[in-house]
Amino acid sequence: MKCLRCDGQMSPGYMVDLMKNAVIPGTWVIGTYQPNKFLGMNRGLSVRGKRKFHIEGYRCDSCGWLDLFASKENEYVK
Repeated sequence: MKCLRCDGQMSPGYMVDLMKNAVIPGTWVIGTYQPNKFLGMNRGLSVRGKRKFHIEGYRCDSCGWLDLFASKENEYVK
């Protein structure tokens, strides 16, 4: 894969989401940001019932440009 900015070589990689006791693949969630509140306190984000996708990425070896994708093939399935 070639970089759209400088035509350099792109290397595959991934982003991570840091959780309290785990490191998981980065995730794209369809919809708007909705805080998850419990007893009036912010408890993170509400993603229940939303479509979620693993983020796939590529970084240019020359200029550092990042291309990120959340393709249908990478959708979480439960």
